[in-house]
Amino acid sequence: MAERAALEELVRLQGERVRGLKQQKASAEQIEEEVAKLLKLKAQLGPDENKQKFVLKTPKGTRDYSPRQMAVREKVFDVIIRCFKRHGAEVIDTPVFELKETLTGKYGEDSKLIYDLKDQGGELLSLRYDLTVPFARYLAMNKLTNIKRYHIAKVYRRDNPAMTRGRYREFYQCDFDIAGQFDPMIPDAECLKIMCEILSSLQIGDFLVKVNDRRILDGMFAICGVPDSKFRTICSSVDKLDKVSWEEVKNEMVGEKGLAPEVADRIGDYVRQHGGVSLVEQLLQDSKLSQNKQALEGLGDLKLLFEYLTLFGIDDKISFDLSLARGLDYYTGVIYEAVLLQTPAQAGDEPLGVGSVAAGGRYDGLVGMFDPKGRKVPCVGLSIGVERIFSIVEQRLEALEEKVRTTETQVLVASAQKKLLEERMKLVSELWDAGIKAELLYKKNPKLLNQLQYCEEAGIPLVAIIGEQELKDGVIKLRSVASREEPLGPGLQEALLLPSPAPAPVQIALLKFSSHRAAAMAKKSLVEGQSRLCGEQVAVEWLKPELKQRLRQQFVGPSLWCLQQEGSHLALAKDKLESQGARAALQLLCQRMKLGNPVFLTKCLSTGPAGWHRFWYQVVIPGHPVPFSGLIWVVLAPDGQDGHEVAKDAVSTRLLEALSESGSSLLWSTGDEESTMVKTK
Repeated sequence: MAERAALEELVRLQGERVRGLKQQKASAEQIEEEVAKLLKLKAQLGPDENKQKFVLKTPKGTRDYSPRQMAVREKVFDVIIRCFKRHGAEVIDTPVFELKETLTGKYGEDSKLIYDLKDQGGELLSLRYDLTVPFARYLAMNKLTNIKRYHIAKVYRRDNPAMTRGRYREFYQCDFDIAGQFDPMIPDAECLKIMCEILSSLQIGDFLVKVNDRRILDGMFAICGVPDSKFRTICSSVDKLDKVSWEEVKNEMVGEKGLAPEVADRIGDYVRQHGGVSLVEQLLQDSKLSQNKQALEGLGDLKLLFEYLTLFGIDDKISFDLSLARGLDYYTGVIYEAVLLQTPAQAGDEPLGVGSVAAGGRYDGLVGMFDPKGRKVPCVGLSIGVERIFSIVEQRLEALEEKVRTTETQVLVASAQKKLLEERMKLVSELWDAGIKAELLYKKNPKLLNQLQYCEEAGIPLVAIIGEQELKDGVIKLRSVASREEPLGPGLQEALLLPSPAPAPVQIALLKFSSHRAAAMAKKSLVEGQSRLCGEQVAVEWLKPELKQRLRQQFVGPSLWCLQQEGSHLALAKDKLESQGARAALQLLCQRMKLGNPVFLTKCLSTGPAGWHRFWYQVVIPGHPVPFSGLIWVVLAPDGQDGHEVAKDAVSTRLLEALSESGSSLLWSTGDEESTMVKTK
């Protein structure tokens, strides 16, 4: 053993010597000589038979996520979080491990899947199995009786993993819960509404939400002759009906759990039924089931629930399914589970089987388990199975070969010549300070082609190019990476798409340039007189003084054509379109016009009274020759609103209004000195 240790030390020292010679750029002959000595020492050392070979991998049931996969995850999380917040939920967090006693006895047969941590001589701990039990502990510990919360975090289960089906041992859950004493079924209906909103927004395919009630199940077991002591274990068997046949479930109940065959048959007559509110009414007339108090309460609540679901407009997504059991012990009332009816797949491929993608229910007694006096806090909630959803989305993106952006960079600061690193660093710093997402390559003298290729690979839509001539003229070239085009040549400072002050139903694209020469060159490129631009018939001419004056009259005060202040409210001129959702609508409009997604650049220039802020903006839409840009006033609420986001929404509204009125795809940008004008017919 000592001899082997000595040889290992010699190998280590010789290895360091070889690396040192390489760093010192020694001669090839000298390096080869030392490498030969190293190989000879390693041969003498030989393999260590007592040392097990280490395989580098992730633990069973876990996985890494690449930047592309994380980009998909973040988009899914964003859809879910926005929905939770839209319904007024607050966010909380709890420890990733709990006292073992906290989790024990809450999950029925699934308790064997809890990860216990090795005893360190203190508290006995376990990794959390879900987010619901820690939430109940949180309520009891803090004596809370009323809260609407969401929580997104990892949970751990010692389950048999099936990676292709989105089943892992470490995975995320996205939970939404309402705690408090409220009128029956109103919070329950909202939870189902949230579940449907999220699954519809994610566009993962058609789905169905199965609903049932634990009180109906317990009443059904009682009238069928199931002993009280076997309610939970028989419930666990019934819950498998969505995966295996009734015969297999019956064999398990009879053969493994000792249930009488005739009792199992009576259960089978019920659990194979499913439908809507008509089934609820049918069971209310059932001579045996209607005599059970628990079942009668559950059926009454389900009937009321279906009335609320109809008001929420989601009753067509819901099915009353008596086989739905949800094996967790803490459920006390309504339970539900969302399953995909079909999974998007390419022709000829097998659909991806992922099971349920969301589930939840009412658990009115769970908080009381932790309260010293047993005080109960009624709770109802849902959990989104995001890992399974990720599996579906990833498969769809791979099938469509769709590129996913892994960064949000809006512009790359580039240079066309050497020795411009300082200028690039100054410019990118200014962009960062203005809240613009920008990058530069970490090389002193990068080639322009390499910079453009980096933009294409990363999906960066714009490149700001600095050159010696641009620095001399005090300008920067902003180029679309997709089209490699500059907007109507150099010198364009501003362009506005305006409604004409004349009675004629035309739109005016007013282009402003830094010099007469630049304006004349642009006018020449557009061809003076009748022409076509972006598929529209246009007339190109110089801006006349009288029209210039009439246009100026449309820009009085901070309204700047699109926005105006009315009392203490921010309102839109024209048809008072709300800016909420304007960016999404603009993106959809661009898609319909076969254009790229809009990219926004904004910078706050000044502030005014009553919360008014003046922003410069530029919007580039890949596929168009000229970007939109200009100035806009917006008013910010005193609650710390992000001015850049408000400005982007307002600008989107302006673009929607202008484009919808003109019916054209002309774009604009802005400046001072010389102007030319393009009018659309």
